[in-house]
Amino acid sequence: MTLLFGRLTQDFITFTQTIRQADLGDVASQQAIPEAAQEFRNAAAKNASYLVYIGSYYLIIISTEQIVLKDVEIIV
Repeated sequence: MTLLFGRLTQDFITFTQTIRQADLGDVASQQAIPEAAQEFRNAAAKNASYLVYIGSYYLIIISTEQIVLKDVEIIV
């Protein structure tokens, strides 16, 4: 989980550096903004998907544990 947040943070930093350099008048950075924005969107979507997968996994595990514990209470 920490790696995902680290990667998301790094993607954001890279994008904001491009924006900041463009604001300072760097012509190459100004031309790179659309590409940087698209890369940031793709990376953010991929990282968000990973977080959803992890959350779904935890939900399934917790639900399964609760069902098993209820069955154990009935038996005991």
